[in-house]
Amino acid sequence: MRAYVPGCPLASAALIFASSSATEYPARYTAGYTLGDMNTAEKIRENRARRAVARRDKPGVYRLSKSHARDPHSYSYGAWTIWRGDREVYRAKSLTEIEEWLMRGAR
Repeated sequence: MRAYVPGCPLASAALIFASSSATEYPARYTAGYTLGDMNTAEKIRENRARRAVARRDKPGVYRLSKSHARDPHSYSYGAWTIWRGDREVYRAKSLTEIEEWLMRGAR
């Protein structure tokens, strides 16, 4: 059985396939809608911090990036960096430290 799911952004994702025992979403449709280990509140905090950093001074001068290191023993694992152009301005070990830096009004 196929049914329309209102609010789905993709037409192909709008189809669900139901069996007689339960309704299942095929993995190929739901894989793009997960955030992995990150919960929604944490992602919202990240986005707000990125926007706040981008608004500093002149728009587009500062940017916030998260380390891509996947090894927990790496120095930069989980680190956050604020950049001004191609220069590193501030490095923090957590998003909380970035938020504190923003509250202090440091430049």
